[in-house]
Amino acid sequence: MMQRMEDNSHLTISEVLANRICRTRPGGLSATATESTKKFILDTIGVGLAGARTAESRSLVETVRGWGGPGEASVWGRDLSLPPWAAAMANSHQAHCLEFDCVHEPAVIHPLTVVLPCAIADVQARSRRGEVTSGEQLITGVALGVELAAGLGTATTTALRFFRPATNGLWGAVAAVAWLRGMDASMIAHALGISYGQLSGTMQPHSEGSALLPLQMAFNARNAVTSVDLAAAGHAGPREVIEGDFGFYGLIEESGNTEQLLDEWTRPWRITQVSHKPFPSGRATHSAIDGTIRLLRRHRFRADQVESVVVEVPSMINHLCARPLIPDATPNYLRLCIPYQIASALIDGFVDLSTVRPERLADPAIPRHATKVRIALNDTPDPNAFSPQTVIIKLEDGAVHALTVTELPGSPASPLSRSEYEDKFRSCAVYGARGWDSERTERVIDLVARLEDLEDVRELTELL
Repeated sequence: MMQRMEDNSHLTISEVLANRICRTRPGGLSATATESTKKFILDTIGVGLAGARTAESRSLVETVRGWGGPGEASVWGRDLSLPPWAAAMANSHQAHCLEFDCVHEPAVIHPLTVVLPCAIADVQARSRRGEVTSGEQLITGVALGVELAAGLGTATTTALRFFRPATNGLWGAVAAVAWLRGMDASMIAHALGISYGQLSGTMQPHSEGSALLPLQMAFNARNAVTSVDLAAAGHAGPREVIEGDFGFYGLIEESGNTEQLLDEWTRPWRITQVSHKPFPSGRATHSAIDGTIRLLRRHRFRADQVESVVVEVPSMINHLCARPLIPDATPNYLRLCIPYQIASALIDGFVDLSTVRPERLADPAIPRHATKVRIALNDTPDPNAFSPQTVIIKLEDGAVHALTVTELPGSPASPLSRSEYEDKFRSCAVYGARGWDSERTERVIDLVARLEDLEDVRELTELL
């Protein structure tokens, strides 16, 4: 049994967290945290718009649409409204299905992919009933959701067992929605307890490259909204869902440091530790892609001059992405396949939303170059480390070029500029949102940039 923290010896970990969530006032973030929250709200909406283009997302929307219920919340990029749990489900799937959503590396999660769709769907549904949510409230609720989701991840002391972006996203979304509804600490704690019974997500789809992977995000988005609904209706949840004998730390994650979880709460706000993804592929592939592109630009060689590529990676990267290029590979498989991503980068000089496409899969140059790539383990001891990664490219003339990437591109240590992340939003909107024009795109960018000044977020959400 984990030690209970703070002087409230009668409280469980989830009850202590519920008290902290409840006590947070709108606008209680640092200026840096406010800017980070807005930046990644824009990013998550953008990749959600891009995901609207996929056949899997269209199929999911039609499926949940058939389950019925009042249309109270928007499906991003579509002229369609669904019940809030269904809209959250659809938008969470869209945000993750292209592997372009932002990441919190220390926690190994996509911190807004479940949190933001749930928060926006719930806000929209309540606005239909006359409730008003300010931009400042939305920022605070989303930041609290990220704080819990990422806090649970950074306090985990062992390697991935379940699909952490989905499992932790559920906790974060419950915190965000419950806070935005103005629930008291007791009700928030019950919502967290109820959500634990609905938590889901295994690593098997990740290992196989299965299309179930983004659906696991969607399942947890749906479950977060329904958990808060059940708590609001008076249902009770178990209390020791984090530290109990069958709690989160012990069953879902092998172990976790609850002192760290509580001691580091909002110091600093974990939203400030989030990274953009510059490439629409698994984050674990980004250092390899970045290193390859930088070597190409620096030494100006061609793909057909390459004899071999060795990528030295930490153990988690080896486990997730050292997969061979196989015939008839699915897009989900390829977005986490380092040999495929490097082959594409060598041929094109870039990786973008067009990299995983049918004509590229049919190109015989792809398997020819992919077979040149070998993944090797480095001696990084951290089981959750993304870096360092070293790319070593040997050319047929005997020249060898190597680069070690220690800072992931788009991370707080190597951030995208404002123009870069706004351009990413524009490209996502063009790629996925049907019927959008540049005026609507620029309007969304402008509203998110001054979100804390909006008295009613409907000014933004109605555009979605």
